[in-house]
Amino acid sequence: MSQDKRVHYALVRGKITEAPTLARVHSENVFADLFCDSSLSSGSDSLRKAMEVIADAGSGAVVYVSQPYSGVKIPEGEPVSPNMRDYGMGAQILRYLGFKKIRLLTTHVAKHIIPEGFGLEIESEVKI
Repeated sequence: MSQDKRVHYALVRGKITEAPTLARVHSENVFADLFCDSSLSSGSDSLRKAMEVIADAGSGAVVYVSQPYSGVKIPEGEPVSPNMRDYGMGAQILRYLGFKKIRLLTTHVAKHIIPEGFGLEIESEVKI
């Protein structure tokens, strides 16, 4: 549980080793994730696709980072978007799981960084 009382999850398959391993850090949007509704999120299918790729590979992890308001639009109509603290939380969880080198599962190639100090390296990005 994070300091702000949000609970984050990690779905792990197989053994995590020092070798480059598949990983996805996924920001919660409960409705899009549950119903795979692309009108709610451009990456609505990415959670399912990431789990399929990891299952086919035999090892990897999906870190599901909880968002305020479950990642849906708040009453004022502004979407809640992840911030660097959320990326840091995902990196911290991956490191705790034993990741060092990551084959990052992503919907947007070439736009990712890992906050320094976690001992993680994105070795490659895999488009899903």
